[in-house]
Amino acid sequence: MPFTTTVVSFLKRIWHLSLHISTVVMAGFFRWLFRHIPFIGYHHVISTILSIAILCHCLLLAGVSRGPVSFPSIYTLELRYNDQWPSAETGNDIFNQTFVLPPEAARLRARAGYFGICIQTTDKPWSCASAYDQLPLALRSVPDPFNIMSTADQFRSGVLFPGLILLCEVLAFLGIVGLLSFPGWSEETDTDGSIMQVKPFPSMQISKAAVVALTFATALAFASALWQHTSAAAIASLAETTSRGLVHASVGGSASALAWVSFFLLILSDIAIVVMVLSIIVLDRLIADDD
Repeated sequence: MPFTTTVVSFLKRIWHLSLHISTVVMAGFFRWLFRHIPFIGYHHVISTILSIAILCHCLLLAGVSRGPVSFPSIYTLELRYNDQWPSAETGNDIFNQTFVLPPEAARLRARAGYFGICIQTTDKPWSCASAYDQLPLALRSVPDPFNIMSTADQFRSGVLFPGLILLCEVLAFLGIVGLLSFPGWSEETDTDGSIMQVKPFPSMQISKAAVVALTFATALAFASALWQHTSAAAIASLAETTSRGLVHASVGGSASALAWVSFFLLILSDIAIVVMVLSIIVLDRLIADDD
Protein backbone atom coordinates (compact mmCIF):
# COMPACT_ATOMS: atom_id res chain seq x y z
CA MET A 1 0.00 0.00 0.00
CA PRO A 2 2.71 2.60 0.82
CA PHE A 3 4.30 1.89 -2.55
CA THR A 4 0.95 2.39 -4.32
CA THR A 5 0.36 5.64 -2.43
CA THR A 6 3.82 6.91 -3.43
CA VAL A 7 3.18 6.12 -7.10
CA VAL A 8 -0.20 7.86 -7.07
CA SER A 9 1.31 10.91 -5.37
CA PHE A 10 4.13 11.00 -7.93
CA LEU A 11 1.67 10.80 -10.84
CA LYS A 12 -0.40 13.63 -9.35
CA ARG A 13 2.69 15.82 -9.14
CA ILE A 14 3.59 15.04 -12.73
CA TRP A 15 0.05 15.88 -13.79
CA HIS A 16 0.02 19.22 -11.96
CA LEU A 17 3.48 20.07 -13.35
CA SER A 18 2.48 19.30 -16.93
CA LEU A 19 -0.74 21.28 -16.49
CA HIS A 20 1.22 24.27 -15.18
CA ILE A 21 3.72 24.10 -18.07
CA SER A 22 0.97 23.85 -20.68
CA THR A 23 -0.85 26.80 -19.09
CA VAL A 24 2.28 28.94 -19.19
CA VAL A 25 3.01 27.98 -22.81
CA MET A 26 -0.55 28.69 -23.96
CA ALA A 27 -0.61 32.01 -22.12
CA GLY A 28 2.64 33.03 -23.80
CA PHE A 29 1.31 31.98 -27.19
CA PHE A 30 -1.90 34.00 -26.82
CA ARG A 31 0.04 37.04 -25.60
CA TRP A 32 2.22 36.82 -28.70
CA LEU A 33 -0.84 36.34 -30.92
CA PHE A 34 -2.79 39.28 -29.50
CA ARG A 35 0.33 41.45 -29.73
CA HIS A 36 0.67 40.76 -33.47
CA ILE A 37 -3.01 40.70 -34.48
CA PRO A 38 -3.14 44.48 -35.01
CA PHE A 39 -0.30 44.13 -37.54
CA ILE A 40 -2.21 41.57 -39.63
CA GLY A 41 -3.57 43.65 -42.47
CA TYR A 42 -6.47 43.26 -44.86
CA HIS A 43 -4.09 42.28 -47.65
CA HIS A 44 -2.62 39.48 -45.52
CA VAL A 45 -6.04 37.82 -45.33
CA ILE A 46 -6.49 38.11 -49.10
CA SER A 47 -3.00 36.67 -49.68
CA THR A 48 -3.87 33.70 -47.46
CA ILE A 49 -7.07 33.05 -49.44
CA LEU A 50 -5.12 33.21 -52.71
CA SER A 51 -2.53 30.79 -51.33
CA ILE A 52 -5.28 28.30 -50.50
CA ALA A 53 -6.67 28.66 -54.04
CA ILE A 54 -3.22 27.96 -55.53
CA LEU A 55 -2.83 24.95 -53.23
CA CYS A 56 -6.16 23.53 -54.44
CA HIS A 57 -5.02 23.84 -58.05
CA CYS A 58 -1.68 22.21 -57.23
CA LEU A 59 -3.45 19.23 -55.64
CA LEU A 60 -5.72 19.01 -58.68
CA LEU A 61 -2.80 18.90 -61.11
CA ALA A 62 -0.79 16.47 -58.98
CA GLY A 63 -3.71 14.10 -58.45
CA VAL A 64 -3.21 11.42 -61.10
CA SER A 65 0.35 11.76 -62.31
CA ARG A 66 3.61 9.90 -62.49
CA GLY A 67 6.11 10.99 -59.88
CA PRO A 68 6.98 10.90 -56.20
CA VAL A 69 3.80 12.83 -55.35
CA SER A 70 0.65 11.25 -56.75
CA PHE A 71 -2.90 11.08 -55.44
CA PRO A 72 -4.94 8.50 -57.41
CA SER A 73 -8.01 9.45 -55.39
CA ILE A 74 -7.99 12.90 -57.05
CA TYR A 75 -9.05 12.03 -60.60
CA THR A 76 -11.19 13.69 -63.25
CA LEU A 77 -12.63 10.53 -64.82
CA GLU A 78 -12.78 6.86 -63.86
CA LEU A 79 -13.67 3.95 -66.15
CA ARG A 80 -14.30 0.39 -65.01
CA TYR A 81 -16.30 -2.67 -66.03
CA ASN A 82 -19.64 -3.43 -64.41
CA ASP A 83 -19.94 -6.59 -62.38
CA GLN A 84 -23.59 -6.96 -63.33
CA TRP A 85 -24.68 -6.95 -66.96
CA PRO A 86 -27.89 -5.35 -68.18
CA SER A 87 -30.96 -7.58 -67.95
CA ALA A 88 -32.71 -9.10 -70.94
CA GLU A 89 -35.52 -6.56 -70.69
CA THR A 90 -33.20 -3.78 -71.89
CA GLY A 91 -33.30 -5.07 -75.45
CA ASN A 92 -29.61 -6.04 -75.63
CA ASP A 93 -30.17 -9.83 -75.59
CA ILE A 94 -27.90 -10.71 -78.50
CA PHE A 95 -25.17 -8.36 -77.33
CA ASN A 96 -25.23 -9.72 -73.78
CA GLN A 97 -25.16 -13.32 -74.98
CA THR A 98 -22.23 -12.83 -77.38
CA PHE A 99 -20.12 -10.67 -75.06
CA VAL A 100 -18.15 -12.39 -72.32
CA LEU A 101 -15.96 -10.33 -70.02
CA PRO A 102 -12.59 -11.98 -69.32
CA PRO A 103 -12.03 -12.63 -65.60
CA GLU A 104 -8.78 -10.60 -65.65
CA ALA A 105 -10.68 -7.49 -66.71
CA ALA A 106 -13.49 -7.77 -64.16
CA ARG A 107 -11.69 -5.53 -61.66
CA LEU A 108 -9.83 -3.34 -64.11
CA ARG A 109 -10.10 0.37 -63.33
CA ALA A 110 -8.60 3.34 -65.17
CA ARG A 111 -8.40 6.88 -63.82
CA ALA A 112 -7.35 9.96 -65.77
CA GLY A 113 -5.81 13.20 -64.57
CA TYR A 114 -4.12 16.22 -66.12
CA PHE A 115 -0.63 14.72 -66.25
CA GLY A 116 -1.17 10.97 -66.28
CA ILE A 117 -3.36 7.92 -65.87
CA CYS A 118 -3.55 5.34 -63.09
CA ILE A 119 -4.50 1.70 -63.61
CA GLN A 120 -5.51 -0.89 -61.03
CA THR A 121 -6.26 -4.59 -61.43
CA THR A 122 -7.68 -6.85 -58.71
CA ASP A 123 -6.33 -5.82 -55.29
CA LYS A 124 -2.94 -4.57 -56.48
CA PRO A 125 -1.82 -0.97 -55.84
CA TRP A 126 -2.34 1.75 -58.41
CA SER A 127 0.19 1.93 -61.24
CA CYS A 128 0.52 5.44 -62.66
CA ALA A 129 2.19 6.66 -65.83
CA SER A 130 2.22 9.83 -67.88
CA ALA A 131 0.76 7.99 -70.92
CA TYR A 132 -0.70 4.65 -71.90
CA ASP A 133 2.45 3.63 -73.80
CA GLN A 134 4.52 4.07 -70.63
CA LEU A 135 2.47 1.64 -68.57
CA PRO A 136 4.12 -1.67 -67.63
CA LEU A 137 3.75 -4.40 -70.24
CA ALA A 138 1.94 -6.59 -67.71
CA LEU A 139 -0.86 -4.02 -67.44
CA ARG A 140 -1.12 -3.43 -71.17
CA SER A 141 -1.44 -7.19 -71.62
CA VAL A 142 -4.56 -7.37 -69.42
CA PRO A 143 -7.66 -8.09 -71.56
CA ASP A 144 -9.48 -4.81 -72.12
CA PRO A 145 -12.43 -5.38 -74.51
CA PHE A 146 -13.59 -1.74 -74.57
CA ASN A 147 -10.10 -0.22 -74.29
CA ILE A 148 -10.90 1.76 -71.15
CA MET A 149 -7.18 2.27 -70.47
CA SER A 150 -6.63 3.76 -73.90
CA THR A 151 -9.82 5.82 -73.59
CA ALA A 152 -8.64 7.30 -70.29
CA ASP A 153 -5.32 8.23 -71.90
CA GLN A 154 -7.04 9.82 -74.90
CA PHE A 155 -9.28 11.81 -72.55
CA ARG A 156 -6.17 13.03 -70.71
CA SER A 157 -4.25 14.03 -73.83
CA GLY A 158 -7.06 15.17 -76.11
CA VAL A 159 -9.62 16.77 -73.79
CA LEU A 160 -7.97 17.95 -70.57
CA PHE A 161 -5.82 21.08 -70.86
CA PRO A 162 -3.72 22.15 -67.85
CA GLY A 163 -2.56 25.39 -69.49
CA LEU A 164 -5.50 27.40 -68.17
CA ILE A 165 -4.84 26.30 -64.60
CA LEU A 166 -1.10 26.97 -64.86
CA LEU A 167 -1.70 30.47 -66.22
CA CYS A 168 -4.28 31.05 -63.50
CA GLU A 169 -1.74 30.09 -60.83
CA VAL A 170 0.85 32.47 -62.30
CA LEU A 171 -1.62 35.37 -62.24
CA ALA A 172 -2.71 34.52 -58.70
CA PHE A 173 0.93 34.41 -57.59
CA LEU A 174 1.53 37.82 -59.17
CA GLY A 175 -1.48 39.09 -57.23
CA ILE A 176 0.04 37.78 -53.99
CA VAL A 177 3.35 39.49 -54.80
CA GLY A 178 1.52 42.76 -55.39
CA LEU A 179 -0.42 42.43 -52.13
CA LEU A 180 2.71 41.67 -50.10
CA SER A 181 4.31 44.86 -51.44
CA PHE A 182 1.70 46.95 -49.61
CA PRO A 183 3.25 49.17 -46.93
CA GLY A 184 3.04 47.98 -43.35
CA TRP A 185 2.88 49.76 -40.03
CA SER A 186 5.54 52.37 -39.27
CA GLU A 187 6.29 54.65 -36.33
CA GLU A 188 6.00 58.40 -36.74
CA THR A 189 6.34 61.26 -34.29
CA ASP A 190 3.31 63.44 -33.71
CA THR A 191 3.42 67.23 -33.29
CA ASP A 192 3.44 66.86 -29.52
CA GLY A 193 6.38 64.42 -29.69
CA SER A 194 4.40 61.25 -29.08
CA ILE A 195 5.09 58.16 -31.18
CA MET A 196 2.17 56.67 -33.10
CA GLN A 197 1.66 53.77 -35.49
CA VAL A 198 0.87 54.85 -39.06
CA LYS A 199 -0.03 52.74 -42.07
CA PRO A 200 -0.13 54.56 -45.45
CA PHE A 201 -2.45 53.63 -48.29
CA PRO A 202 -1.08 51.14 -50.81
CA SER A 203 -0.08 52.22 -54.30
CA MET A 204 -3.08 52.57 -56.60
CA GLN A 205 -1.06 51.32 -59.57
CA ILE A 206 -0.18 48.08 -57.78
CA SER A 207 -3.74 47.70 -56.48
CA LYS A 208 -5.24 48.10 -59.94
CA ALA A 209 -2.67 45.70 -61.42
CA ALA A 210 -3.63 43.13 -58.76
CA VAL A 211 -7.31 43.58 -59.64
CA VAL A 212 -6.61 43.01 -63.33
CA ALA A 213 -4.44 39.92 -62.63
CA LEU A 214 -7.00 38.35 -60.30
CA THR A 215 -9.88 39.13 -62.67
CA PHE A 216 -8.15 37.22 -65.48
CA ALA A 217 -7.18 34.45 -63.03
CA THR A 218 -10.83 34.12 -61.93
CA ALA A 219 -12.01 33.91 -65.54
CA LEU A 220 -9.42 31.22 -66.32
CA ALA A 221 -10.33 29.26 -63.19
CA PHE A 222 -14.01 29.34 -64.15
CA ALA A 223 -13.28 28.23 -67.72
CA SER A 224 -11.03 25.36 -66.60
CA ALA A 225 -13.45 24.14 -63.91
CA LEU A 226 -16.42 24.26 -66.29
CA TRP A 227 -14.51 22.53 -69.09
CA GLN A 228 -13.20 19.82 -66.76
CA HIS A 229 -16.61 19.07 -65.27
CA THR A 230 -18.64 19.12 -68.49
CA SER A 231 -16.10 17.19 -70.56
CA ALA A 232 -15.73 14.46 -67.93
CA ALA A 233 -19.52 14.16 -67.62
CA ALA A 234 -19.90 13.98 -71.41
CA ILE A 235 -17.22 11.28 -71.81
CA ALA A 236 -18.71 9.30 -68.93
CA SER A 237 -22.16 9.37 -70.50
CA LEU A 238 -20.75 8.46 -73.93
CA ALA A 239 -18.73 5.54 -72.54
CA GLU A 240 -21.72 4.04 -70.74
CA THR A 241 -23.98 4.49 -73.77
CA THR A 242 -21.66 3.02 -76.39
CA SER A 243 -20.79 0.03 -74.17
CA ARG A 244 -24.48 -0.81 -73.58
CA GLY A 245 -23.96 -0.34 -69.84
CA LEU A 246 -21.06 -2.77 -69.55
CA VAL A 247 -18.65 0.06 -68.71
CA HIS A 248 -19.28 2.23 -65.66
CA ALA A 249 -17.88 5.77 -65.80
CA SER A 250 -17.81 8.33 -63.01
CA VAL A 251 -16.66 11.92 -62.66
CA GLY A 252 -14.09 12.56 -59.94
CA GLY A 253 -15.78 14.38 -57.10
CA SER A 254 -12.54 15.45 -55.40
CA ALA A 255 -11.13 16.96 -58.59
CA SER A 256 -14.36 18.83 -59.30
CA ALA A 257 -14.50 20.13 -55.73
CA LEU A 258 -10.91 21.38 -55.86
CA ALA A 259 -11.52 23.15 -59.18
CA TRP A 260 -14.69 24.92 -58.03
CA VAL A 261 -13.35 25.77 -54.55
CA SER A 262 -10.32 27.40 -56.15
CA PHE A 263 -12.60 29.41 -58.44
CA PHE A 264 -14.77 30.66 -55.56
CA LEU A 265 -11.69 31.61 -53.51
CA LEU A 266 -10.28 33.56 -56.46
CA ILE A 267 -13.50 35.44 -57.08
CA LEU A 268 -13.75 36.19 -53.34
CA SER A 269 -10.23 37.63 -53.36
CA ASP A 270 -10.94 39.66 -56.49
CA ILE A 271 -14.07 41.19 -54.96
CA ALA A 272 -12.17 41.95 -51.75
CA ILE A 273 -9.45 43.85 -53.62
CA VAL A 274 -12.03 45.75 -55.69
CA VAL A 275 -13.80 46.81 -52.48
CA MET A 276 -10.46 47.95 -51.03
CA VAL A 277 -9.60 50.01 -54.12
CA LEU A 278 -13.04 51.64 -54.19
CA SER A 279 -12.78 52.43 -50.48
CA ILE A 280 -9.40 54.12 -50.98
CA ILE A 281 -10.80 56.17 -53.87
CA VAL A 282 -13.75 57.31 -51.75
CA LEU A 283 -11.46 58.25 -48.83
CA ASP A 284 -9.17 60.20 -51.14
CA ARG A 285 -12.14 62.17 -52.47
CA LEU A 286 -13.41 62.89 -48.95
CA ILE A 287 -9.96 64.15 -47.90
CA ALA A 288 -9.74 66.29 -51.05
CA ASP A 289 -13.18 67.81 -50.34
CA ASP A 290 -12.15 68.63 -46.76
CA ASP A 291 -9.04 70.41 -48.02
